[in-house]
Amino acid sequence: MKKWTKEKMLQEVKKYKTQKELRKNNMALKSAIERNGIRDEAYAHMDKLSRKWSNEELKEEALKYKYMDDFYKESSSAYIISRNRGIFKHITSHLDNKLKRWTDDNTKEEALKYDTRTEFARNSACAWQYAIRNDILEEICSHMQILKKGFDFNAPAILYYLKINDGQGYKIGITNREVKERFFGEMKKIEILKTWAFNKGRDAKKREQEILLKFKEYQYKGKDLLYNANSEIFSKDVLEID
Repeated sequence: MKKWTKEKMLQEVKKYKTQKELRKNNMALKSAIERNGIRDEAYAHMDKLSRKWSNEELKEEALKYKYMDDFYKESSSAYIISRNRGIFKHITSHLDNKLKRWTDDNTKEEALKYDTRTEFARNSACAWQYAIRNDILEEICSHMQILKKGFDFNAPAILYYLKINDGQGYKIGITNREVKERFFGEMKKIEILKTWAFNKGRDAKKREQEILLKFKEYQYKGKDLLYNANSEIFSKDVLEID
């Protein structure tokens, strides 16, 4: 996977006039920009939401799509402006309100746009979930680079406390990332009850272990509640935050 510096990203992105054009031609660059939190700076030269669309242009734009979610994903400015003008129903009457129908073939095609699983999950959540449900994730992600795994004890970290499935379980955990990124694709199951920031990951880990030891008698022992994070879960709200 290409290593982007901020300077290279800002220089390269100037080749594209819109986010749609960027997404279509250089998804790796778009993902890198969003991963590094420089959206505003990188997209400053692009068409803004205030672009002067005529009603006819909005209609022509909507006609390019079959599914409502594709219209929103590929042309969010036209989507939002048409709603604000009150012509949305008129220009989208041909669109299928259902989510795009994912198949093994088009999910594999979608996965080929991305260099890492994180980019795939973040930018195409429905395809990601389809791949998981139909047990083809490993196959279609075989071309992707496996990023270094593991918790960095020297980097800043977050200790988090989650409510799962409306109280079916409560999870304590640590991450060097944002919690929403850590559990991307599963946030419908999760409510973030509390987070604590630590300058060093080792301090977050120490506090996590203290909580796990103190409340070990309430360790959850039922069926898996999350896709890949089913440890450090309690059967009750041990911190009494909920």
